[in-house]
Amino acid sequence: MVEPTDHTLAATGGELLSIRGLSKQFGGLTALDGLDLAVRREEIRAIIGPNGSGKSTLINVISGVYTPTAGEVVLDGAPITALPPHERTRRGIARTFQTIRLFKALTVLQNVLIGRDCRTRAGLLRTIVRSPLARQEERQAREQALAALQFVGLADKATWEAGKLAHGQQRLVEIARALATDPRLLLLDEPAAGLHPVEVQELMALIRTVRDQGRAVVLVEHNMRLVMDISDRITVLDFGKVIAEGTAGTVRGDPRVIEAYLGRGAAAAAAHLLGPPA
Repeated sequence: MVEPTDHTLAATGGELLSIRGLSKQFGGLTALDGLDLAVRREEIRAIIGPNGSGKSTLINVISGVYTPTAGEVVLDGAPITALPPHERTRRGIARTFQTIRLFKALTVLQNVLIGRDCRTRAGLLRTIVRSPLARQEERQAREQALAALQFVGLADKATWEAGKLAHGQQRLVEIARALATDPRLLLLDEPAAGLHPVEVQELMALIRTVRDQGRAVVLVEHNMRLVMDISDRITVLDFGKVIAEGTAGTVRGDPRVIEAYLGRGAAAAAAHLLGPPA
């Protein structure tokens, strides 16, 4: 396995997302515990860890689905901790979900057009009366949605009902809808779930292209080969805390990571889970 380079070390612009002292409690359960995280611009940052380590909770806090119990979320220097999800989308955060969330009876294009709503300015009245601004925004939204579908390779399926697509194609529609919002930060929650190996390879190429276009990607994923191949940096969580961070080569052999996944004395089994040393 080829060790990925830290693409962002040479990138300019510094941090895009900064998380400081983040905690999230559900009753007596602490899902995140004083977590600090910084994501650079033009970086693929993977978040991994055993089940229950807080990965999806972190994505939900960043996107505004959950309000943190303590701590701060800062996007491009501006605190967004108190903002609702739709305002975070306007600021440049988009996401996909662990379980596919499409409007199955709508067309593929209609699903992606929903992502453009956050960029419209016409308002309800102008839209009803079909004002020039509303018509212009409608044309632009359609162009942007079609461009997003072209990017993920589904432009020829624009008129299909979303529910009639194969599982992997539905995953791509979700990514297209997220990209249609013009995000600076794309959050992907287990995008490879249910994909066959060829689709995983195509997904990896797609994520790299998203990064190379100038966006940051935060990726929660259980497919360790995907994570190790494409991540610029990897953050490992256990019981809501960061236990390791760095490139794939650094994280792969960290005893704390091996123990979190496999328990004490399991170093010999690490290659099976995380791949051979770089």
